[in-house]
Amino acid sequence: MREGNGAIQISERGLYYIYAQVYYLTTESSNSFAIRLREEGKSSPEELALCSVKATGNGETSEVSCFTSVVRFLNATDRLFVWQRERNRRVILRDGCTFFGVVHLNGKRD
Repeated sequence: MREGNGAIQISERGLYYIYAQVYYLTTESSNSFAIRLREEGKSSPEELALCSVKATGNGETSEVSCFTSVVRFLNATDRLFVWQRERNRRVILRDGCTFFGVVHLNGKRD
């Protein structure tokens, strides 16, 4: 796998466990993100998983986190990325708060 421009590019076909968590510090009630897949040759990305969390929404600052994961067969050159669905959200990027990862579970499918 390679990392670049905020995306993870798959280098070997196989079954993968894909996961992400986003930690928000927000006054907004709705906070959500998606894990997206961009396959080579396709014009638009596919949403693999969606995560949405509701904060208090009463104007007070809340700390909320949202975690999601999915298992998916991926091809070499597929690119994965996290897409924030709403604008102007404060995401905490400290270690252990917000993360994105991929685990290769097995090799090539027949």
